Amino acid sequence: MIHQYINLPEIAAGDTSGLEPGERDEAIKQFARGLGNLAALPTTERQPTPAEDRWLTPDEACAKYPIKRRWLFKHRRDLPFVRNDNRKTMWISEQGLRRWFGRRSS
Repeated sequence: MIHQYINLPEIAAGDTSGLEPGERDEAIKQFARGLGNLAALPTTERQPTPAEDRWLTPDEACAKYPIKRRWLFKHRRDLPFVRNDNRKTMWISEQGLRRWFGRRSS
């Protein structure tokens, strides 16, 4: 087992110049073992990345979903999928809103 700091990104890129030959082989084995452990982890439902999630204006959210603009503004601090830019502007995560409606209808 290696007891010194190993820079994993360098090993992943193939740069093992800072290690002795015996340490190099052990580091690569440990790195590969770690990758195998990551691959064996159970997968859960993939969360959308912020780039994949669409941020709606209150008017767009009201047009797509059965919700009133006034209600959104009144409850915006209690809704985890709402981002407030300032007191007059807010953005609603479409994924979050869809999940919220899904939980309410169940």
